[in-house]
Amino acid sequence: MLLLLASYNDLSEEMQLNLIRNGNRKVSEVIAGCIELPKNVQLELLKNKDMNIRGNLAKNSKLCESVQLDLISNDYYNYSAKQEIAKNSNIIESIQEKLIRESESFVRSYLAKNKSITENIQIILARDEDSYVRCCLAENESLIENIQIILARDEEPSVRLALLDNKNYISAVMGGK
Repeated sequence: MLLLLASYNDLSEEMQLNLIRNGNRKVSEVIAGCIELPKNVQLELLKNKDMNIRGNLAKNSKLCESVQLDLISNDYYNYSAKQEIAKNSNIIESIQEKLIRESESFVRSYLAKNKSITENIQIILARDEDSYVRCCLAENESLIENIQIILARDEEPSVRLALLDNKNYISAVMGGK
């Protein structure tokens, strides 16, 4: 019964907080997956270190900046939260920058696939030391033309091939190669 109640997106903030504080992990996990979560509810969910709760919370496209930052800063052993933040369509640029500097290549690869990353982040990822990260970026349909030019000249053939498979690839980019 509590799980069904927790799944309603129209619950008041007070009701969500009461359900979370009830201590049922599954209930908190369901609430973390709700679309509309007030900041206080997000912060209350952050207190729980359960990987499933934090992973569900990280998937939410309407997370406030402080919650995004906490999820990537304090989840040393929970790479799924970092991965979900990297995939999040509403990821803030400062969080994108932090993920690039501090994360393993698999997290950067998820970030490279994210269609909402900024031009600055695309530039950094286009020069990533890991060719798989650059391949993931080359597959990103939101690549700007300048980044396509950089990737079209990449020394790694797999990066250039990934770019060719991108449906938004600008064929004029390949000019010299």
